[in-house]
Amino acid sequence: MIDLLIGLSTPASRAAAARSLAARLGVDEVLLFVRDPELGALLPAAGMAQTLRGGPSWWQFLKEDVVADGLHRREVEFPPGCWRGASACTGDRVTVVMLGADPAAADLAALQAALPWLAATLINEQRLQWAQVELRQARELSQRSAALSQALESARSEAAQLNVQLREEDRRKDQFLAMLAHELRNPLAGVVASLQVLRHGKLDSPTQHKTLALMERQSFQLQRLVDDLMDVARVNHGKIALDLQPLVLQDVLHGSVENNRHSMQARGHTLTLRIAEQQLVVKADAMRLTQVFSNLLHNAIKYTDSGGQISIDAQQMGDSVKVSVTDSGVGIDPTMLESVFKLFQQAPVALDRSLGGLGLGLTLVRKLLALHDGRVEAHSGGHGQGSTFMVWLPLHAGPPLARAPAPGAALDAHADPLHVLVIEDNADVAEALCELLSVYGHSAESASRGKAGLARIERGDIDLVLLDLGLPDIDGYEVVKQIRAAGHRTLPVVALTGYGGADVAQAAREAGFDDHRVKPLGDDALTEVLAMAAGVARRRRG
Repeated sequence: MIDLLIGLSTPASRAAAARSLAARLGVDEVLLFVRDPELGALLPAAGMAQTLRGGPSWWQFLKEDVVADGLHRREVEFPPGCWRGASACTGDRVTVVMLGADPAAADLAALQAALPWLAATLINEQRLQWAQVELRQARELSQRSAALSQALESARSEAAQLNVQLREEDRRKDQFLAMLAHELRNPLAGVVASLQVLRHGKLDSPTQHKTLALMERQSFQLQRLVDDLMDVARVNHGKIALDLQPLVLQDVLHGSVENNRHSMQARGHTLTLRIAEQQLVVKADAMRLTQVFSNLLHNAIKYTDSGGQISIDAQQMGDSVKVSVTDSGVGIDPTMLESVFKLFQQAPVALDRSLGGLGLGLTLVRKLLALHDGRVEAHSGGHGQGSTFMVWLPLHAGPPLARAPAPGAALDAHADPLHVLVIEDNADVAEALCELLSVYGHSAESASRGKAGLARIERGDIDLVLLDLGLPDIDGYEVVKQIRAAGHRTLPVVALTGYGGADVAQAAREAGFDDHRVKPLGDDALTEVLAMAAGVARRRRG
């Protein structure tokens, strides 16, 4: 009996000892329970079956009868559908349940005498289990705490790095805003001074010609600054839609050279072209790809001292074409080769050598090339050793798109006098545009409101409408819709606005505009618009 009770004290031998004890006592089963002081319930001891199935009488026996120390007896349903006698010996939070026949009184007495020792063993075992659980939980908590501490330290480090980056971005933004103010004031100063010269009067023809040429150059510079700002914003917000067509890259490169020829001549640079003889066909947006190489060439001109050397090399490299724009200029510090493509970033030498600009050109180059599945890299040996910008573009396997004549090229904008209505709420802009149209040999009048413009169109004799989108009463989209609804289906209506972008152009076409032009309207754009309207007027009269 003692040996069997000793076997109950060890979890590993407990189940076997319980079976042997049951045989010794002449009962069916022996079950061993320990009362959990926190839950207030009997739980099977470790090593015993942890899942017990019994009827209501069984659970009542465990919950109510065996609570007090001593001997207990009841008929129970265990398992369900099987009624058996149940004897229990309880003491010091430990209960031994015997199912089946009644044990002998001597055996019960021996079990009752050994119960305190068995209870001490089981309670210590339970405490050890709790201690092990608490230790495991403490270890897990320690590990989680260490992981949390590490994550917190990492977050602090990342936050510190982010703060440094934010401070750097803020510094660069402040520099950019200061540079923007400087770059805007420079051409404005030239335009204002030229206006004062013109207002003074008594100008001979050469002086007047030089003054007007200066105003034109400075106005172009202002337009370029605004265009760069708008293009960067559109690219960053994914609002640039490309018109991809198969193009001959040589035509794009020659167009970029022509865009910068005046600046190169003014600086006395020598340009060398090494371009492959075979056609290099790429699928691209002609205007945007010309902008890419114009920006690279403009950059080379800007950072190369007068009389410097610039070269453009374009060759096929496998299924790609590689274009290199190289200059003999001030060079780039090796640490700046990647950052020159970042927004608001310029090399330090720009402070004393720049011909103007906002540090946006190279940002646009990289972003526009990415939209063409191309890439760009900067290379330089350092200060005074010049720079090379290498561009890679995928070659297109098909033939190039047939070249089409420029819109209106076959027509003279000064022929076939037109009567033009300018609907524009800015009085100065409207007056200047009407004066310019008169220089072209056309008559013009203006309206500052959309409804006033609609009333004037209804009186007839209008050959072309230049319509601003932002008007104080009804916007330009509504005006053109009412023009078309009134039956003026063939009257040319052109959106003339400060809002650029493919989304605005698309909305203008859907509203009923024949064309969309961004302010200011240059000579070439105005010539195209007037030629288009002249062709419509000629067919109508004809």
